[in-house]
Amino acid sequence: MAYIGSKGETYIIETPALGKGGEGSIYKIKGKSNLVLKVFNPDKRNETRHKKLLAMIKTPLSPNAMKQVTWPVDVVYENGIFIGYVMPLLKRVEDLNVMYSDKYICTLSERITIAKNLCAAVNAVHLAGQVCGDLNPKNIGVDPNTAIITLVDTDSYHITEKNGSRTYRCEVGLPEYLAKEIQDKLHNNKDKDLRTLPLPTFSKETDLFALAVHMFALLMNGCHPFSSAVDNNYSIGKLSQSKPSIVNPQPVENIRNCFFPFYEKRPGYTTPQYAPDFSVLPKKIQEMFVQAFVDGGKNPKLRPNTEDWYMALEEFEKHVKTCSKNEKHEYYDKLKKCPWCEIDNKMNSFMTQQVALQQKALKSSVQNNNTTQKTNSSTTTKSTITPKNNSYSSFSVKRESWPMWLLFIATGLASGPLMAYFLVIPYIMPLVYEHIDFEIPEAVFYIAMLVIGGIVGAVISHFTQDNYETATKGAPWLLISLLVPLATFIATAVVAAAVALVVGIVYVLIVIVILAIGGAIAAACCGG
Repeated sequence: MAYIGSKGETYIIETPALGKGGEGSIYKIKGKSNLVLKVFNPDKRNETRHKKLLAMIKTPLSPNAMKQVTWPVDVVYENGIFIGYVMPLLKRVEDLNVMYSDKYICTLSERITIAKNLCAAVNAVHLAGQVCGDLNPKNIGVDPNTAIITLVDTDSYHITEKNGSRTYRCEVGLPEYLAKEIQDKLHNNKDKDLRTLPLPTFSKETDLFALAVHMFALLMNGCHPFSSAVDNNYSIGKLSQSKPSIVNPQPVENIRNCFFPFYEKRPGYTTPQYAPDFSVLPKKIQEMFVQAFVDGGKNPKLRPNTEDWYMALEEFEKHVKTCSKNEKHEYYDKLKKCPWCEIDNKMNSFMTQQVALQQKALKSSVQNNNTTQKTNSSTTTKSTITPKNNSYSSFSVKRESWPMWLLFIATGLASGPLMAYFLVIPYIMPLVYEHIDFEIPEAVFYIAMLVIGGIVGAVISHFTQDNYETATKGAPWLLISLLVPLATFIATAVVAAAVALVVGIVYVLIVIVILAIGGAIAAACCGG
């Protein structure tokens, strides 16, 4: 089936669909291996969505950013009726929260790389003048082999027309990732939701809140920054008998109250056992979290932006060291001992206590002939935390590719004319002139070699770009520029051979034409 894009381009889809969901189906496009087409279900095709997608393609992202965001590249129609849009193909990724679960045992360095790449992806959206809105972990994909981030489901983003005339709101969001200003608005308008709340709702500042939540979870063993727990060591005697027992508040309540339990200590509350102490982070990072969650709750403009986080993480990365007891444990080099070893010991002790309690309960239940269900549930408890093998390959930081392009093209532009001066003009052309009776101006050779060198540099840059951008160290890939002169020489030889071949063919054709004309004239004369 074929569909027509907003600029007249035809897209032919391949069936069956790659996937189907509540909104529509995703299809491959013939001849466009890097793109897919999303066809909305009929009930999801409305004019608001249509105009929103048109606004998105009018604010395109940079080529580098398009590798990090599944941003619409075209809107498609069937018989003139809006049916969906074209976007980049999303390769195999994991949801962000999976990367700090026990499916992958990531080192601190790997998590910092993920965090930096997330900053870069969100920054790309902000540079385009747009807002993510629903920045929950399900909308953030991570390549488990490279740590490269891809933001998905962007058609739900909070989009504003270029001229600011209209905002197409983000209508969804997980409460745990909504900033205080949105939480307060929802609390004060209980009859409304994100679809009907008075604007403004989402903003760059609310994105920065969600970003900080992800930064915290990545650096703090997957813990949400507003998670708290009841402190069992807190003396009940300190509580008045007339007061109720302490009830652990949910993260959403803590967000609304600006209660950041890792920073502010309140009687009866503590932080989750699996989370390290806030002090394991560098002082600068701690201060930024306080800005994001405490100060930012009072004034959203005070939240650190994507560049602030990126620079702080780069500095943190320089001060990471490996534990002497467990190579998978990495921590801030200013600490005296490994915090992850402490957490492992604490959690193993906790699990052992839980097993002992459940075994005691099991024994009691058997003696009292309790239900089989209780017995079965007790026997399934594990006594230790078993670490899984790290399925990561080497990680790489997403870096800008323009320095590589500049170096390669400059090398080509320099090597081309030099090759013409030292090789082509003095040695090759004299051999050529033995077979032709006219001379070619030297300037032609300089210009031709300049163009060939520049093109060779650009071609090598194109094929090297992905490796350079994602390599742990980019410098070795820059050494490939040394191959540009050799490739320029080979390209020149190929071009010269092609030119000689074309000239030869032209000469042959001319001779054939002349002979044909001469033969025709001779035949006419003889016939006369």
